[in-house]
Amino acid sequence: MPERSVHLLRLGPLPYGKALELQWKLHTEVVQTPPCLGTLLFTSHAPPVITFGHSHGPEHLLVEGTRLREQGIELQTVDRGGSITLHSPGQLVLYPILHLERLGCRLRHFVATLEEVIIEVLALHGLTAGRHPDHPIGVWVDGRKICSLGLQLVHGVTLHGLALNVTNDLSLFDLIQPCGLSARGVMTSVGELLGVRAPSPSCLEDELARALAEHFELVFINRWFDDPTDGGRERALSEDRGS
Repeated sequence: MPERSVHLLRLGPLPYGKALELQWKLHTEVVQTPPCLGTLLFTSHAPPVITFGHSHGPEHLLVEGTRLREQGIELQTVDRGGSITLHSPGQLVLYPILHLERLGCRLRHFVATLEEVIIEVLALHGLTAGRHPDHPIGVWVDGRKICSLGLQLVHGVTLHGLALNVTNDLSLFDLIQPCGLSARGVMTSVGELLGVRAPSPSCLEDELARALAEHFELVFINRWFDDPTDGGRERALSEDRGS
């Protein structure tokens, strides 16, 4: 494996539980395989799922869980930072499963870098994004949140990650107080802001991966799986030096 190389795994929509299983599989691989840096896992989630982090409270869920399940929306408690959030088709979800010490950075710096690359990528499409002075984590455009982040560090390796709203149904956020934010309509998306000019999630994946490669001086090795919804059987690896 080349120096400072990272596996790049791009999957279609996955049920949240299957994606979580795959994260832990990749996490174990990184921990047990020095000097491996890890994997960037791009996906989205279907069916929709509401996840609860360390700082969520019962008041953040605005509809009874039974009703949500009847509507096909899953509920999942996860061991990550942050409060309550929602994943649904049309989001760009990135799970960076990376060994931070081998990468040469601390968690706080890594989170700030993730925010920065989102800001840079949105700027490519004419959107002026930034951080919010009253909310320490996340990316905002004109006072509305467009990207949520929540990570966990286990044995020096990150789990969970970020969700960028692209073409997802924003009305689903009315079921919760996303990230503990009580105001209705606090979330926005690339699609809402740009309309027909909005790039696809796959285009934004390319740009986000490229920006991360530049920030951390990475080389990507593309990775495929035959059946990611069944835990993932590795099919092939091919090297991609176009980082």
